[in-house]
Amino acid sequence: QENGAYTPTWYTNDDGSETEVGVMYMGTTRSMVRLNGEAALVPTIRLRWETKAPEGKVLAVVTAKSYAKMRAKKSGKALVMYQVLNGTVMRVIETDKNWTMVDYEGSRGYIKTSSLDFFANEEREYRPGFVSTKSGKITGNSTVWVRNGPGSGYGRGAHDYPVGTPITVIEDMGKWCHIEIEGRNGYILHEFMIYEEQEAP
Repeated sequence: QENGAYTPTWYTNDDGSETEVGVMYMGTTRSMVRLNGEAALVPTIRLRWETKAPEGKVLAVVTAKSYAKMRAKKSGKALVMYQVLNGTVMRVIETDKNWTMVDYEGSRGYIKTSSLDFFANEEREYRPGFVSTKSGKITGNSTVWVRNGPGSGYGRGAHDYPVGTPITVIEDMGKWCHIEIEGRNGYILHEFMIYEEQEAP
């Protein structure tokens, strides 16, 4: 399991057969893959990849305050391949007390285990939605920031998201919603999102 190596990932079809897919981004609930030549947002539980990690640690989310360094080897002196933003969801290839090998942006590397939270790939409740304007529109040029926590005092990501971007709502907390968006686990003000079933036909 070389660092930098490609991680084959398979999607389970409705008939139980498997199709190899290209991963565009991961989520603990839904992931974007390239399936039969087209982008598709699918339940993560339908994805499988080879891993040496325990069952409860096959997905990881960066919990470092702003970003975690992904290195080429298990060493704090090794080449930094990426700075992976807080909230980013990744596939775990193997993990130990100090270092965890993950797949990020199609490359494998090592992140300090203490900078990650781990999850099993299991059935989770969620509601699909979209980033919207305050008035509920999901078209136009407006953009919205996603925070690292449920409050304006928490840090925000490296970029904002256009209205109409698909989101997965993990928990509706009232003023804030715990969401996943384009492979990032974070929080959005409720007034800037709309549930898929609310969208006008």
